[in-house]
Amino acid sequence: MTTILEVKELNKAFGGLQAVRNVSFAVEEGDIVGLIGPNGAGKTTLFNLISGVEQQTSGQVRFCDHDVSGWRPHRIAALGICRTFQTVRLFPGMTVLANAMVGAFLHTSVPAEAEARAEEALKLVELYPDRHRPTRSLTLVDRKRLEMARALCTNPKLLLLDEVMAGLNPQEITVALDVIRRLSETGLTLIVVEHLLKVIMQLSHRVLVMDYGLLIADGPPEVVRRDPKVIKAYIGGTEESYNA
Repeated sequence: MTTILEVKELNKAFGGLQAVRNVSFAVEEGDIVGLIGPNGAGKTTLFNLISGVEQQTSGQVRFCDHDVSGWRPHRIAALGICRTFQTVRLFPGMTVLANAMVGAFLHTSVPAEAEARAEEALKLVELYPDRHRPTRSLTLVDRKRLEMARALCTNPKLLLLDEVMAGLNPQEITVALDVIRRLSETGLTLIVVEHLLKVIMQLSHRVLVMDYGLLIADGPPEVVRRDPKVIKAYIGGTEESYNA
């Protein structure tokens, strides 16, 4: 398989706080990689560094054989990395379709082309029937799916999903998992931050675990879930806690 993303000895400090510490890993094209860890472990900061929202203190991010370290977010997005946020960021006064089209304008200035791309993305996340609804009328799960659709409209090769299942009930989580798997089937590479261990373990091909800014584990779900360092850092208990 082809390596699409390489993170090498990445560091990010905020004053005296080292939010990301010497993190290195690679992601293969087509993978679904789970990223877990306790609150404050550095997961969102890592996403911010990969997507250019924040600049690293040191280290390197390579994407599709380009050193994108220090690039601004719009350049990284144009190359093929897009991300969602923990707090959904939409335009409530616009329709579902218009919100999705915003992402498509990254690569085209032609409204008809943007609309066609947005409609395809809305079909993928099962929001096409609601395309003319005002965004403010959507449920939380639908707003999260719309943010995913808008990200898809940027034509990404790598999609970073930051807690897209937070706040959802079990039925809504099932729907979200189906959407993510459908996106993976299109060839899209995904890194998914999620706190629900059962969800991330059944979804991911591979799991990364962060704690206090460090990458403490990297491997298949069945191996990571039994790692004593992960059990101690993430849930502070024993392996049986995974099955609670």
